[in-house]
Amino acid sequence: MNIGEEEDFQIISYNEVDGIKYQNSINMDPKINAWAEISNDEVTIKIVNNSTHDLQLSYTTDQFILITNEKEYYLGKGDRENYFKNNLIAANSTQTLSLELPIDYSNIAYQNSIRRLLRDYKKTDNKFNVDKENIVFIVVKIGSTTILLKRVPN
Repeated sequence: MNIGEEEDFQIISYNEVDGIKYQNSINMDPKINAWAEISNDEVTIKIVNNSTHDLQLSYTTDQFILITNEKEYYLGKGDRENYFKNNLIAANSTQTLSLELPIDYSNIAYQNSIRRLLRDYKKTDNKFNVDKENIVFIVVKIGSTTILLKRVPN
């Protein structure tokens, strides 16, 4: 699905029994979908590939973008080894990816030790504090496949 078609993708309803019902765009493949959960320090995305083709993963080119009312945040993939355990999401399979929320470098950039900054930047608690209510959608780009995740209505 193309990002410009985001308005054509409408979530109609959601409940625990029936799951999610939606209206899709003409370019959307309903056999590929995803769910996301956001915690204090990471975004977990479960990608379901019920299509007949594999989704090739690439640490270099895959993108995960959290879009809010104010701006876009690129989610970190973490260590290459952890992201790249499987280099693809096979047809009729599921893969869960744990992605890092962006770090607020403005809070740590003025530390007096560059060595300490470089050593500790991944362990910092200075994650961007993104209000979940301000999230418009999450864009998942894996190869030529783009998945848009919208917040499920209450």
